[in-house]
Amino acid sequence: MSKFSKGAVATGIVAVLVVGGFFAFTTNVKTGNAGLVINLNGGLEDKVLGQGLKPVAPWKKVVEYPISTETVYIDEEHGSAPFPTTTNEGKQVPVDARYSYHMDVKRLPDIYAKFKGVSNTVIENGWIKTELQKTVRSVTSQYTVFELNGAKIAEINGKVLEQLTADLAKDGIVLEDFSIGAIHPDAKTQESIQANVDAQLALQKLEMEKKQKEIEAEKARIEAKGKADAATIEAQGTADANKLLEKSITPQLIQLKELDVQMEIAKNQNLPRILMGGSGDTGSAILNIPSDFTK
Repeated sequence: MSKFSKGAVATGIVAVLVVGGFFAFTTNVKTGNAGLVINLNGGLEDKVLGQGLKPVAPWKKVVEYPISTETVYIDEEHGSAPFPTTTNEGKQVPVDARYSYHMDVKRLPDIYAKFKGVSNTVIENGWIKTELQKTVRSVTSQYTVFELNGAKIAEINGKVLEQLTADLAKDGIVLEDFSIGAIHPDAKTQESIQANVDAQLALQKLEMEKKQKEIEAEKARIEAKGKADAATIEAQGTADANKLLEKSITPQLIQLKELDVQMEIAKNQNLPRILMGGSGDTGSAILNIPSDFTK
């Protein structure tokens, strides 16, 4: 073998050793996770590794836990059967659920110690699921199946979130969100729910009709009041006008009208005449009467 060939082989061996050594002394912590270092000779170390490539000796191992948000679905669509909960009537009703959480990076050593180093998936399917179901049953037992079906579901979710958040936080699990999804009652309970929904819809319809009639009645009252007010204003105007007219009829105006009549008589001497009583010192007047009225 030539010196060149021997050199190439040696270089290759060195490269393999370097690459192998690199991977033997490093670990890649996945994005969104943090890693705990376990020394096989001395147990859990205090150091917590962030994401990315980190140097780790071959006699140590790394256990990863999620410190970014993990969302878990409990429903058949995601391969997990609904779990039964209880209402205050004593009914057992299967429900779906969804929650989001992450692990407190500062509490990772406590989490490792409590759960004996198992993965977060095992913790989800075991301890968290048990705590969740226990809390949901505790809260829903205070409500009817109709309220669980929707009437007070927001209130129920809020209570579960508050109580479960406090319980999980004791062990380093940070619950971010929780909600009950669909409920799966038996056929008889479903019929009762539907009957209740129908009754509520009928009641809402009656209330809407009542409000509509009240609106129409109020509109008619306003229109009637407007007409009455208009008639009152018109009558008041007529009365005021009559008062003004009455005040305007004076003895002097009457005398002036008598003079107008006398002037008309003087212009037409052929009309039949009657005597009129004078007013004051004006004396009598003679009024021409058309011949048609004297026949």
